Amino acid sequence: MANAASPTPVVIIGGGPNGLLLACLLAQRSIGVRVLEQRQNLAARPRAFGIHPAALDALDAAGVGTQVRAEALAIGGGEFSSEQRSGARRVLAVLRFDANSPRPLVLAQQRVEQLLAERLDALQPGALERGVTVVSVTPHAEVVQLVVRDAHGEHPATARFAVVCDGTRSALRDQLGVRWQRRSGAGQYAMADAPAEPRDEPWVRLHGARAGVVESFPLPDHRRRWVVGLGSHEPAPTEPELAALVRERLGESPELMEGTASTFTAQQHLAHPLARGRAVLLGDAAHEVSPIGGQGLSLGWAAARRLAPALERSLRDGEPRFAAYARSTRRAALRGHRRARLFMRVGRAASGARSRARDALVLVLGAPIFAPIARHLVVLHRA
Repeated sequence: MANAASPTPVVIIGGGPNGLLLACLLAQRSIGVRVLEQRQNLAARPRAFGIHPAALDALDAAGVGTQVRAEALAIGGGEFSSEQRSGARRVLAVLRFDANSPRPLVLAQQRVEQLLAERLDALQPGALERGVTVVSVTPHAEVVQLVVRDAHGEHPATARFAVVCDGTRSALRDQLGVRWQRRSGAGQYAMADAPAEPRDEPWVRLHGARAGVVESFPLPDHRRRWVVGLGSHEPAPTEPELAALVRERLGESPELMEGTASTFTAQQHLAHPLARGRAVLLGDAAHEVSPIGGQGLSLGWAAARRLAPALERSLRDGEPRFAAYARSTRRAALRGHRRARLFMRVGRAASGARSRARDALVLVLGAPIFAPIARHLVVLHRA
């Protein structure tokens, strides 16, 4: 543990993708940083995997973009189909991505975290400390006082500034008196991975069934991730139960891999304010956006790119300079909420007039003349 009498310039609470990327950006500026992460190891369950061009820009800034490109799978395009009255499946729209233009990539979040951790260790060895829980954060006029717990017990620590990025369920956010404002857009989903067919193309497939959406995304290493929309009170399905839901809605029965099934609740929240004195929020602790549409990593990393120079200015001036960061991050989160809400509505269980209206919208967006608009909707170039 660092000497509590010598304040660390910046302490980052949470060593997930957002905290690690911010730490790399600060270390590149020769700013001393400690990243305190309570997990001893990376999560094993399926997590985020979509990397939009906006996210890749942030990875380039942190020095790992080239390695991510080398390992990731580039998406070639996608299609949206709908269940008709007869029960047949009709493809309504096909969207192809230009191989010469920026397009979404796919790489498991765990692997990106590993690359960022390796990059940080090369820049500032030992900056990432695992198995450390931050019990409390108290901003003062000139420092932030922390209480941290590790294998040896609880210890005090001080920092000139603290960044809270410990996730949507952040207890430190509540401790700081930051409100967690609920935004519209919610849903229940289950997902699991399966081996892909030998000649499977890097193609996204979305199917709007009457009972709810079925999504299939290509992954590296010849795998696919299947995501199924659930009812609000449906129990979490096992892999065989999830495969049965796919078969009922799509007519396919993927051989889902044991131990990969998980469920998640898509919700949307926004923290206010994003800073309390010398403590500032980042990533999922600052804004929760539905995973539908794959915006989470892009929004968090773009915010980290804004926060790094704000922290540099704050250290130079000796006082918080987070107002511009808070305004731009709030605007980006609100845009993300609107975009995710649209995707969730398109994928919601629908029949009758609602289903016909959704199909009409998809048909319009799928027309060649509207292809640029459709690409703008599904590919995030700015966050």
